[in-house]
Amino acid sequence: MKVLLVGNVANNSYNNAKLLRRKGIEADVLCYDYTHVMGQPEWEDAEFEGQVDEFNPDWKKVDLNGFKRPSWFIQTSILRTIRQNDKSKEKIRKTSFVLYLILKIEQVGRRANTEIEKYRKRNEPSFKIGLGLYSGWKKVIRMIFQFLKKRCTVFYLSKTDKTIIKTLCQEFQDAFEKRQDQLIFEDIYPYIVHEEFFQAYFKKYDIIHACATDPIYPMLVSPGKPYVTFEHGTMRDIPFEDSARGRLLSLAYRKARKVIITNSDVLSSAKKLKVDNYVFIPHPIDETQYYPRKTPLFDELRNKYNVDLVIFCPVRHDWEVKGTDIHIRAFARYIKNTGRKVLLMLAAWGNEVTRSKALIQELGIEKNVAWFSTLSKMKLIKHINASDVILDQLVYPCLSGIAPGGMACAKPVIAAFKHETCQWCFDEPPPVLSAFTEEEVLAHLERLLEDKELRKKIGRKSREWMLKYHGWELVADRLIKVYREALS
Repeated sequence: MKVLLVGNVANNSYNNAKLLRRKGIEADVLCYDYTHVMGQPEWEDAEFEGQVDEFNPDWKKVDLNGFKRPSWFIQTSILRTIRQNDKSKEKIRKTSFVLYLILKIEQVGRRANTEIEKYRKRNEPSFKIGLGLYSGWKKVIRMIFQFLKKRCTVFYLSKTDKTIIKTLCQEFQDAFEKRQDQLIFEDIYPYIVHEEFFQAYFKKYDIIHACATDPIYPMLVSPGKPYVTFEHGTMRDIPFEDSARGRLLSLAYRKARKVIITNSDVLSSAKKLKVDNYVFIPHPIDETQYYPRKTPLFDELRNKYNVDLVIFCPVRHDWEVKGTDIHIRAFARYIKNTGRKVLLMLAAWGNEVTRSKALIQELGIEKNVAWFSTLSKMKLIKHINASDVILDQLVYPCLSGIAPGGMACAKPVIAAFKHETCQWCFDEPPPVLSAFTEEEVLAHLERLLEDKELRKKIGRKSREWMLKYHGWELVADRLIKVYREALS
């Protein structure tokens, strides 16, 4: 069986492929147009010092201590491929390039809209000025976008392409007849024009494992090729957007042989989409890497900052979807109430790092907080093992990637969790200390930081639970079963 995993946000595909290869499955990863450091094999498995560019790391300048990127990890670019196309296809090449830019303009616009909506309620004068400038820019971009769409609707399409587009539009109408936004030709052509790029890879494999929004491509360019989808938070909102991406992803989920869910709370989204061929598989966490061990960092942190206890919160600073501010406020109250020598370690990544720093200053706890640059996985594991308590996101009632890693290292974890949301996935609830509010986080900190034996007990149970319900073999075996069912 040959499997191609497409897309590599948070190294999920890379990690899954590693686990599958241990089981003898020929699994490759296609990582295209994504160079963020957290989607790089070096970030996952290499031991190195210093920092690299977050969005375009140059690994040639880094001592990786002997680590070599595996040949089965394919990193490439649609744009580079378009540039290298045969000159006999000049018309298609130029059109493809413009359509590629259209997709990028759409993506930038969506991200800008998301950020604007987050901060719309803020009343600072500078924000109002920025909002006015953005509104003007948005109108200009919309005009350019509409012009390009009109100019590029005439390009080479085979009869097969036209048939696929017509069929998909009808299938969407049949599947989602009550949606006001219907799938149209203009939604599809910026995607299908890149069919040659994807077909060159897809044709070599028995099955496609498509992550995030990438199920769109096997649905469009290889209608007869079996594919499964891998949801890692992308089913919550994206399929319901009034956008080409939202409509296409909705249909791609419906047409997939199997839908892999990693976040238990999106079951409601699956039901809303009327997807019934779903299966739960946990995030790939390798307990042979994440395990409790002694690290010199344990004493270094306590000596450097003159503290007795260390709390580690590696979550992104995005208050609305992570609740990082809630952790900071609860920690400040704990320090004020107890006067204990405790350090809070925070990762300096996310759109609201500056806002978090301002809150820390306002609460007067700067001396109790240490900031670290984004940590590679090997360093992340060392920091987990050097900590007494791990803090994870406080918004979604399910396990993310951070909580299982902390649990595998036998650390107590405070995180948002509801077993009623997850009991369809796990027979036994994980020993996570559930919290959604400042008061709940504070109560857990008061219990854990005052009782070393309690921390050890919860940590031991956490590791045991991980081995039973979240181990690497369980993940690999479930993936293989999904592939075989999809191929049968």
